[in-house]
Amino acid sequence: MALERQKFYFFPPTRETPPSTTIKLGNIITLPRNADEPLNSPPLPIDTTTMEVFEHEIKDYKVTIDHSATNTIGIWASFLMQILGLGGDVGGEHSNTDKEEWKCESLKTVWFTPSPAYIVKSLENSAVKEFLKENRNWLSNSKVYMITGIKIAYGASGVIVYAKKKGLNLHLGVNATNLGVPVEGGPNFGVTRERSVTEEIGGKEPFVLAFRMRRIKVSSKGDVENKIVTGGMLSLGSDEEGEEPVRLVVDGVEDEDADADEFEIENSWNIKEDGDTAMSEPIACAMSLEL
Repeated sequence: MALERQKFYFFPPTRETPPSTTIKLGNIITLPRNADEPLNSPPLPIDTTTMEVFEHEIKDYKVTIDHSATNTIGIWASFLMQILGLGGDVGGEHSNTDKEEWKCESLKTVWFTPSPAYIVKSLENSAVKEFLKENRNWLSNSKVYMITGIKIAYGASGVIVYAKKKGLNLHLGVNATNLGVPVEGGPNFGVTRERSVTEEIGGKEPFVLAFRMRRIKVSSKGDVENKIVTGGMLSLGSDEEGEEPVRLVVDGVEDEDADADEFEIENSWNIKEDGDTAMSEPIACAMSLEL
């Protein structure tokens, strides 16, 4: 039985954010997908006499990310053969596949655990206070996220592949048994179009590969609660609020507290680090209509 590890790190919106720019420790963001748009810029300085900042480095790091989604639709009318002697089946498929592979000379992780006093003081930022005031839920509570960990890729090279596929299948049937001929059959037609783009990137400048965060809730009475966001980026799951997150699995890249809407993610992802493998079935939607 494999050991299930907690996952804590998420991919940012792009792979174009240099370290020490828009994604920093102590940044407060509105949603995980807005990781590079902090409300408090610059963030409150971290007092290392009361909060320790940790660092860890991995050499020769590799990560592969697969993203796939397949949607199918079918309309069948074969039952009409028994009535009219004519019928047909129509089926269509639409799929998207994205894949990224990154090889890094080193991956550096920097993180800290904010104290309650640091969190409260960070909430005093005018932009943060305004956001919390204007974005209360039906219970008059509001929430934001604080970035508490960052993974930085150095000396990275990568290959990115985007592929799309569209297909249409048509089957026309004729039932000739009513005419005294024991035959059911008809022609099949099909067409498929595929398109793909491949990018190769070498000698990339350092960039933020992933980030970790805490969710901060502020009640109508002004009480502040915070908890680590878990679940991981790049593999779908659900949290206690019934939300659907996406996970990464880099010593932890996840979230069971952030939902698909917050990430603007609707499809399934697979991730493989170095020699590890991870598999999941692509999401498929099907519909059948009776005519």
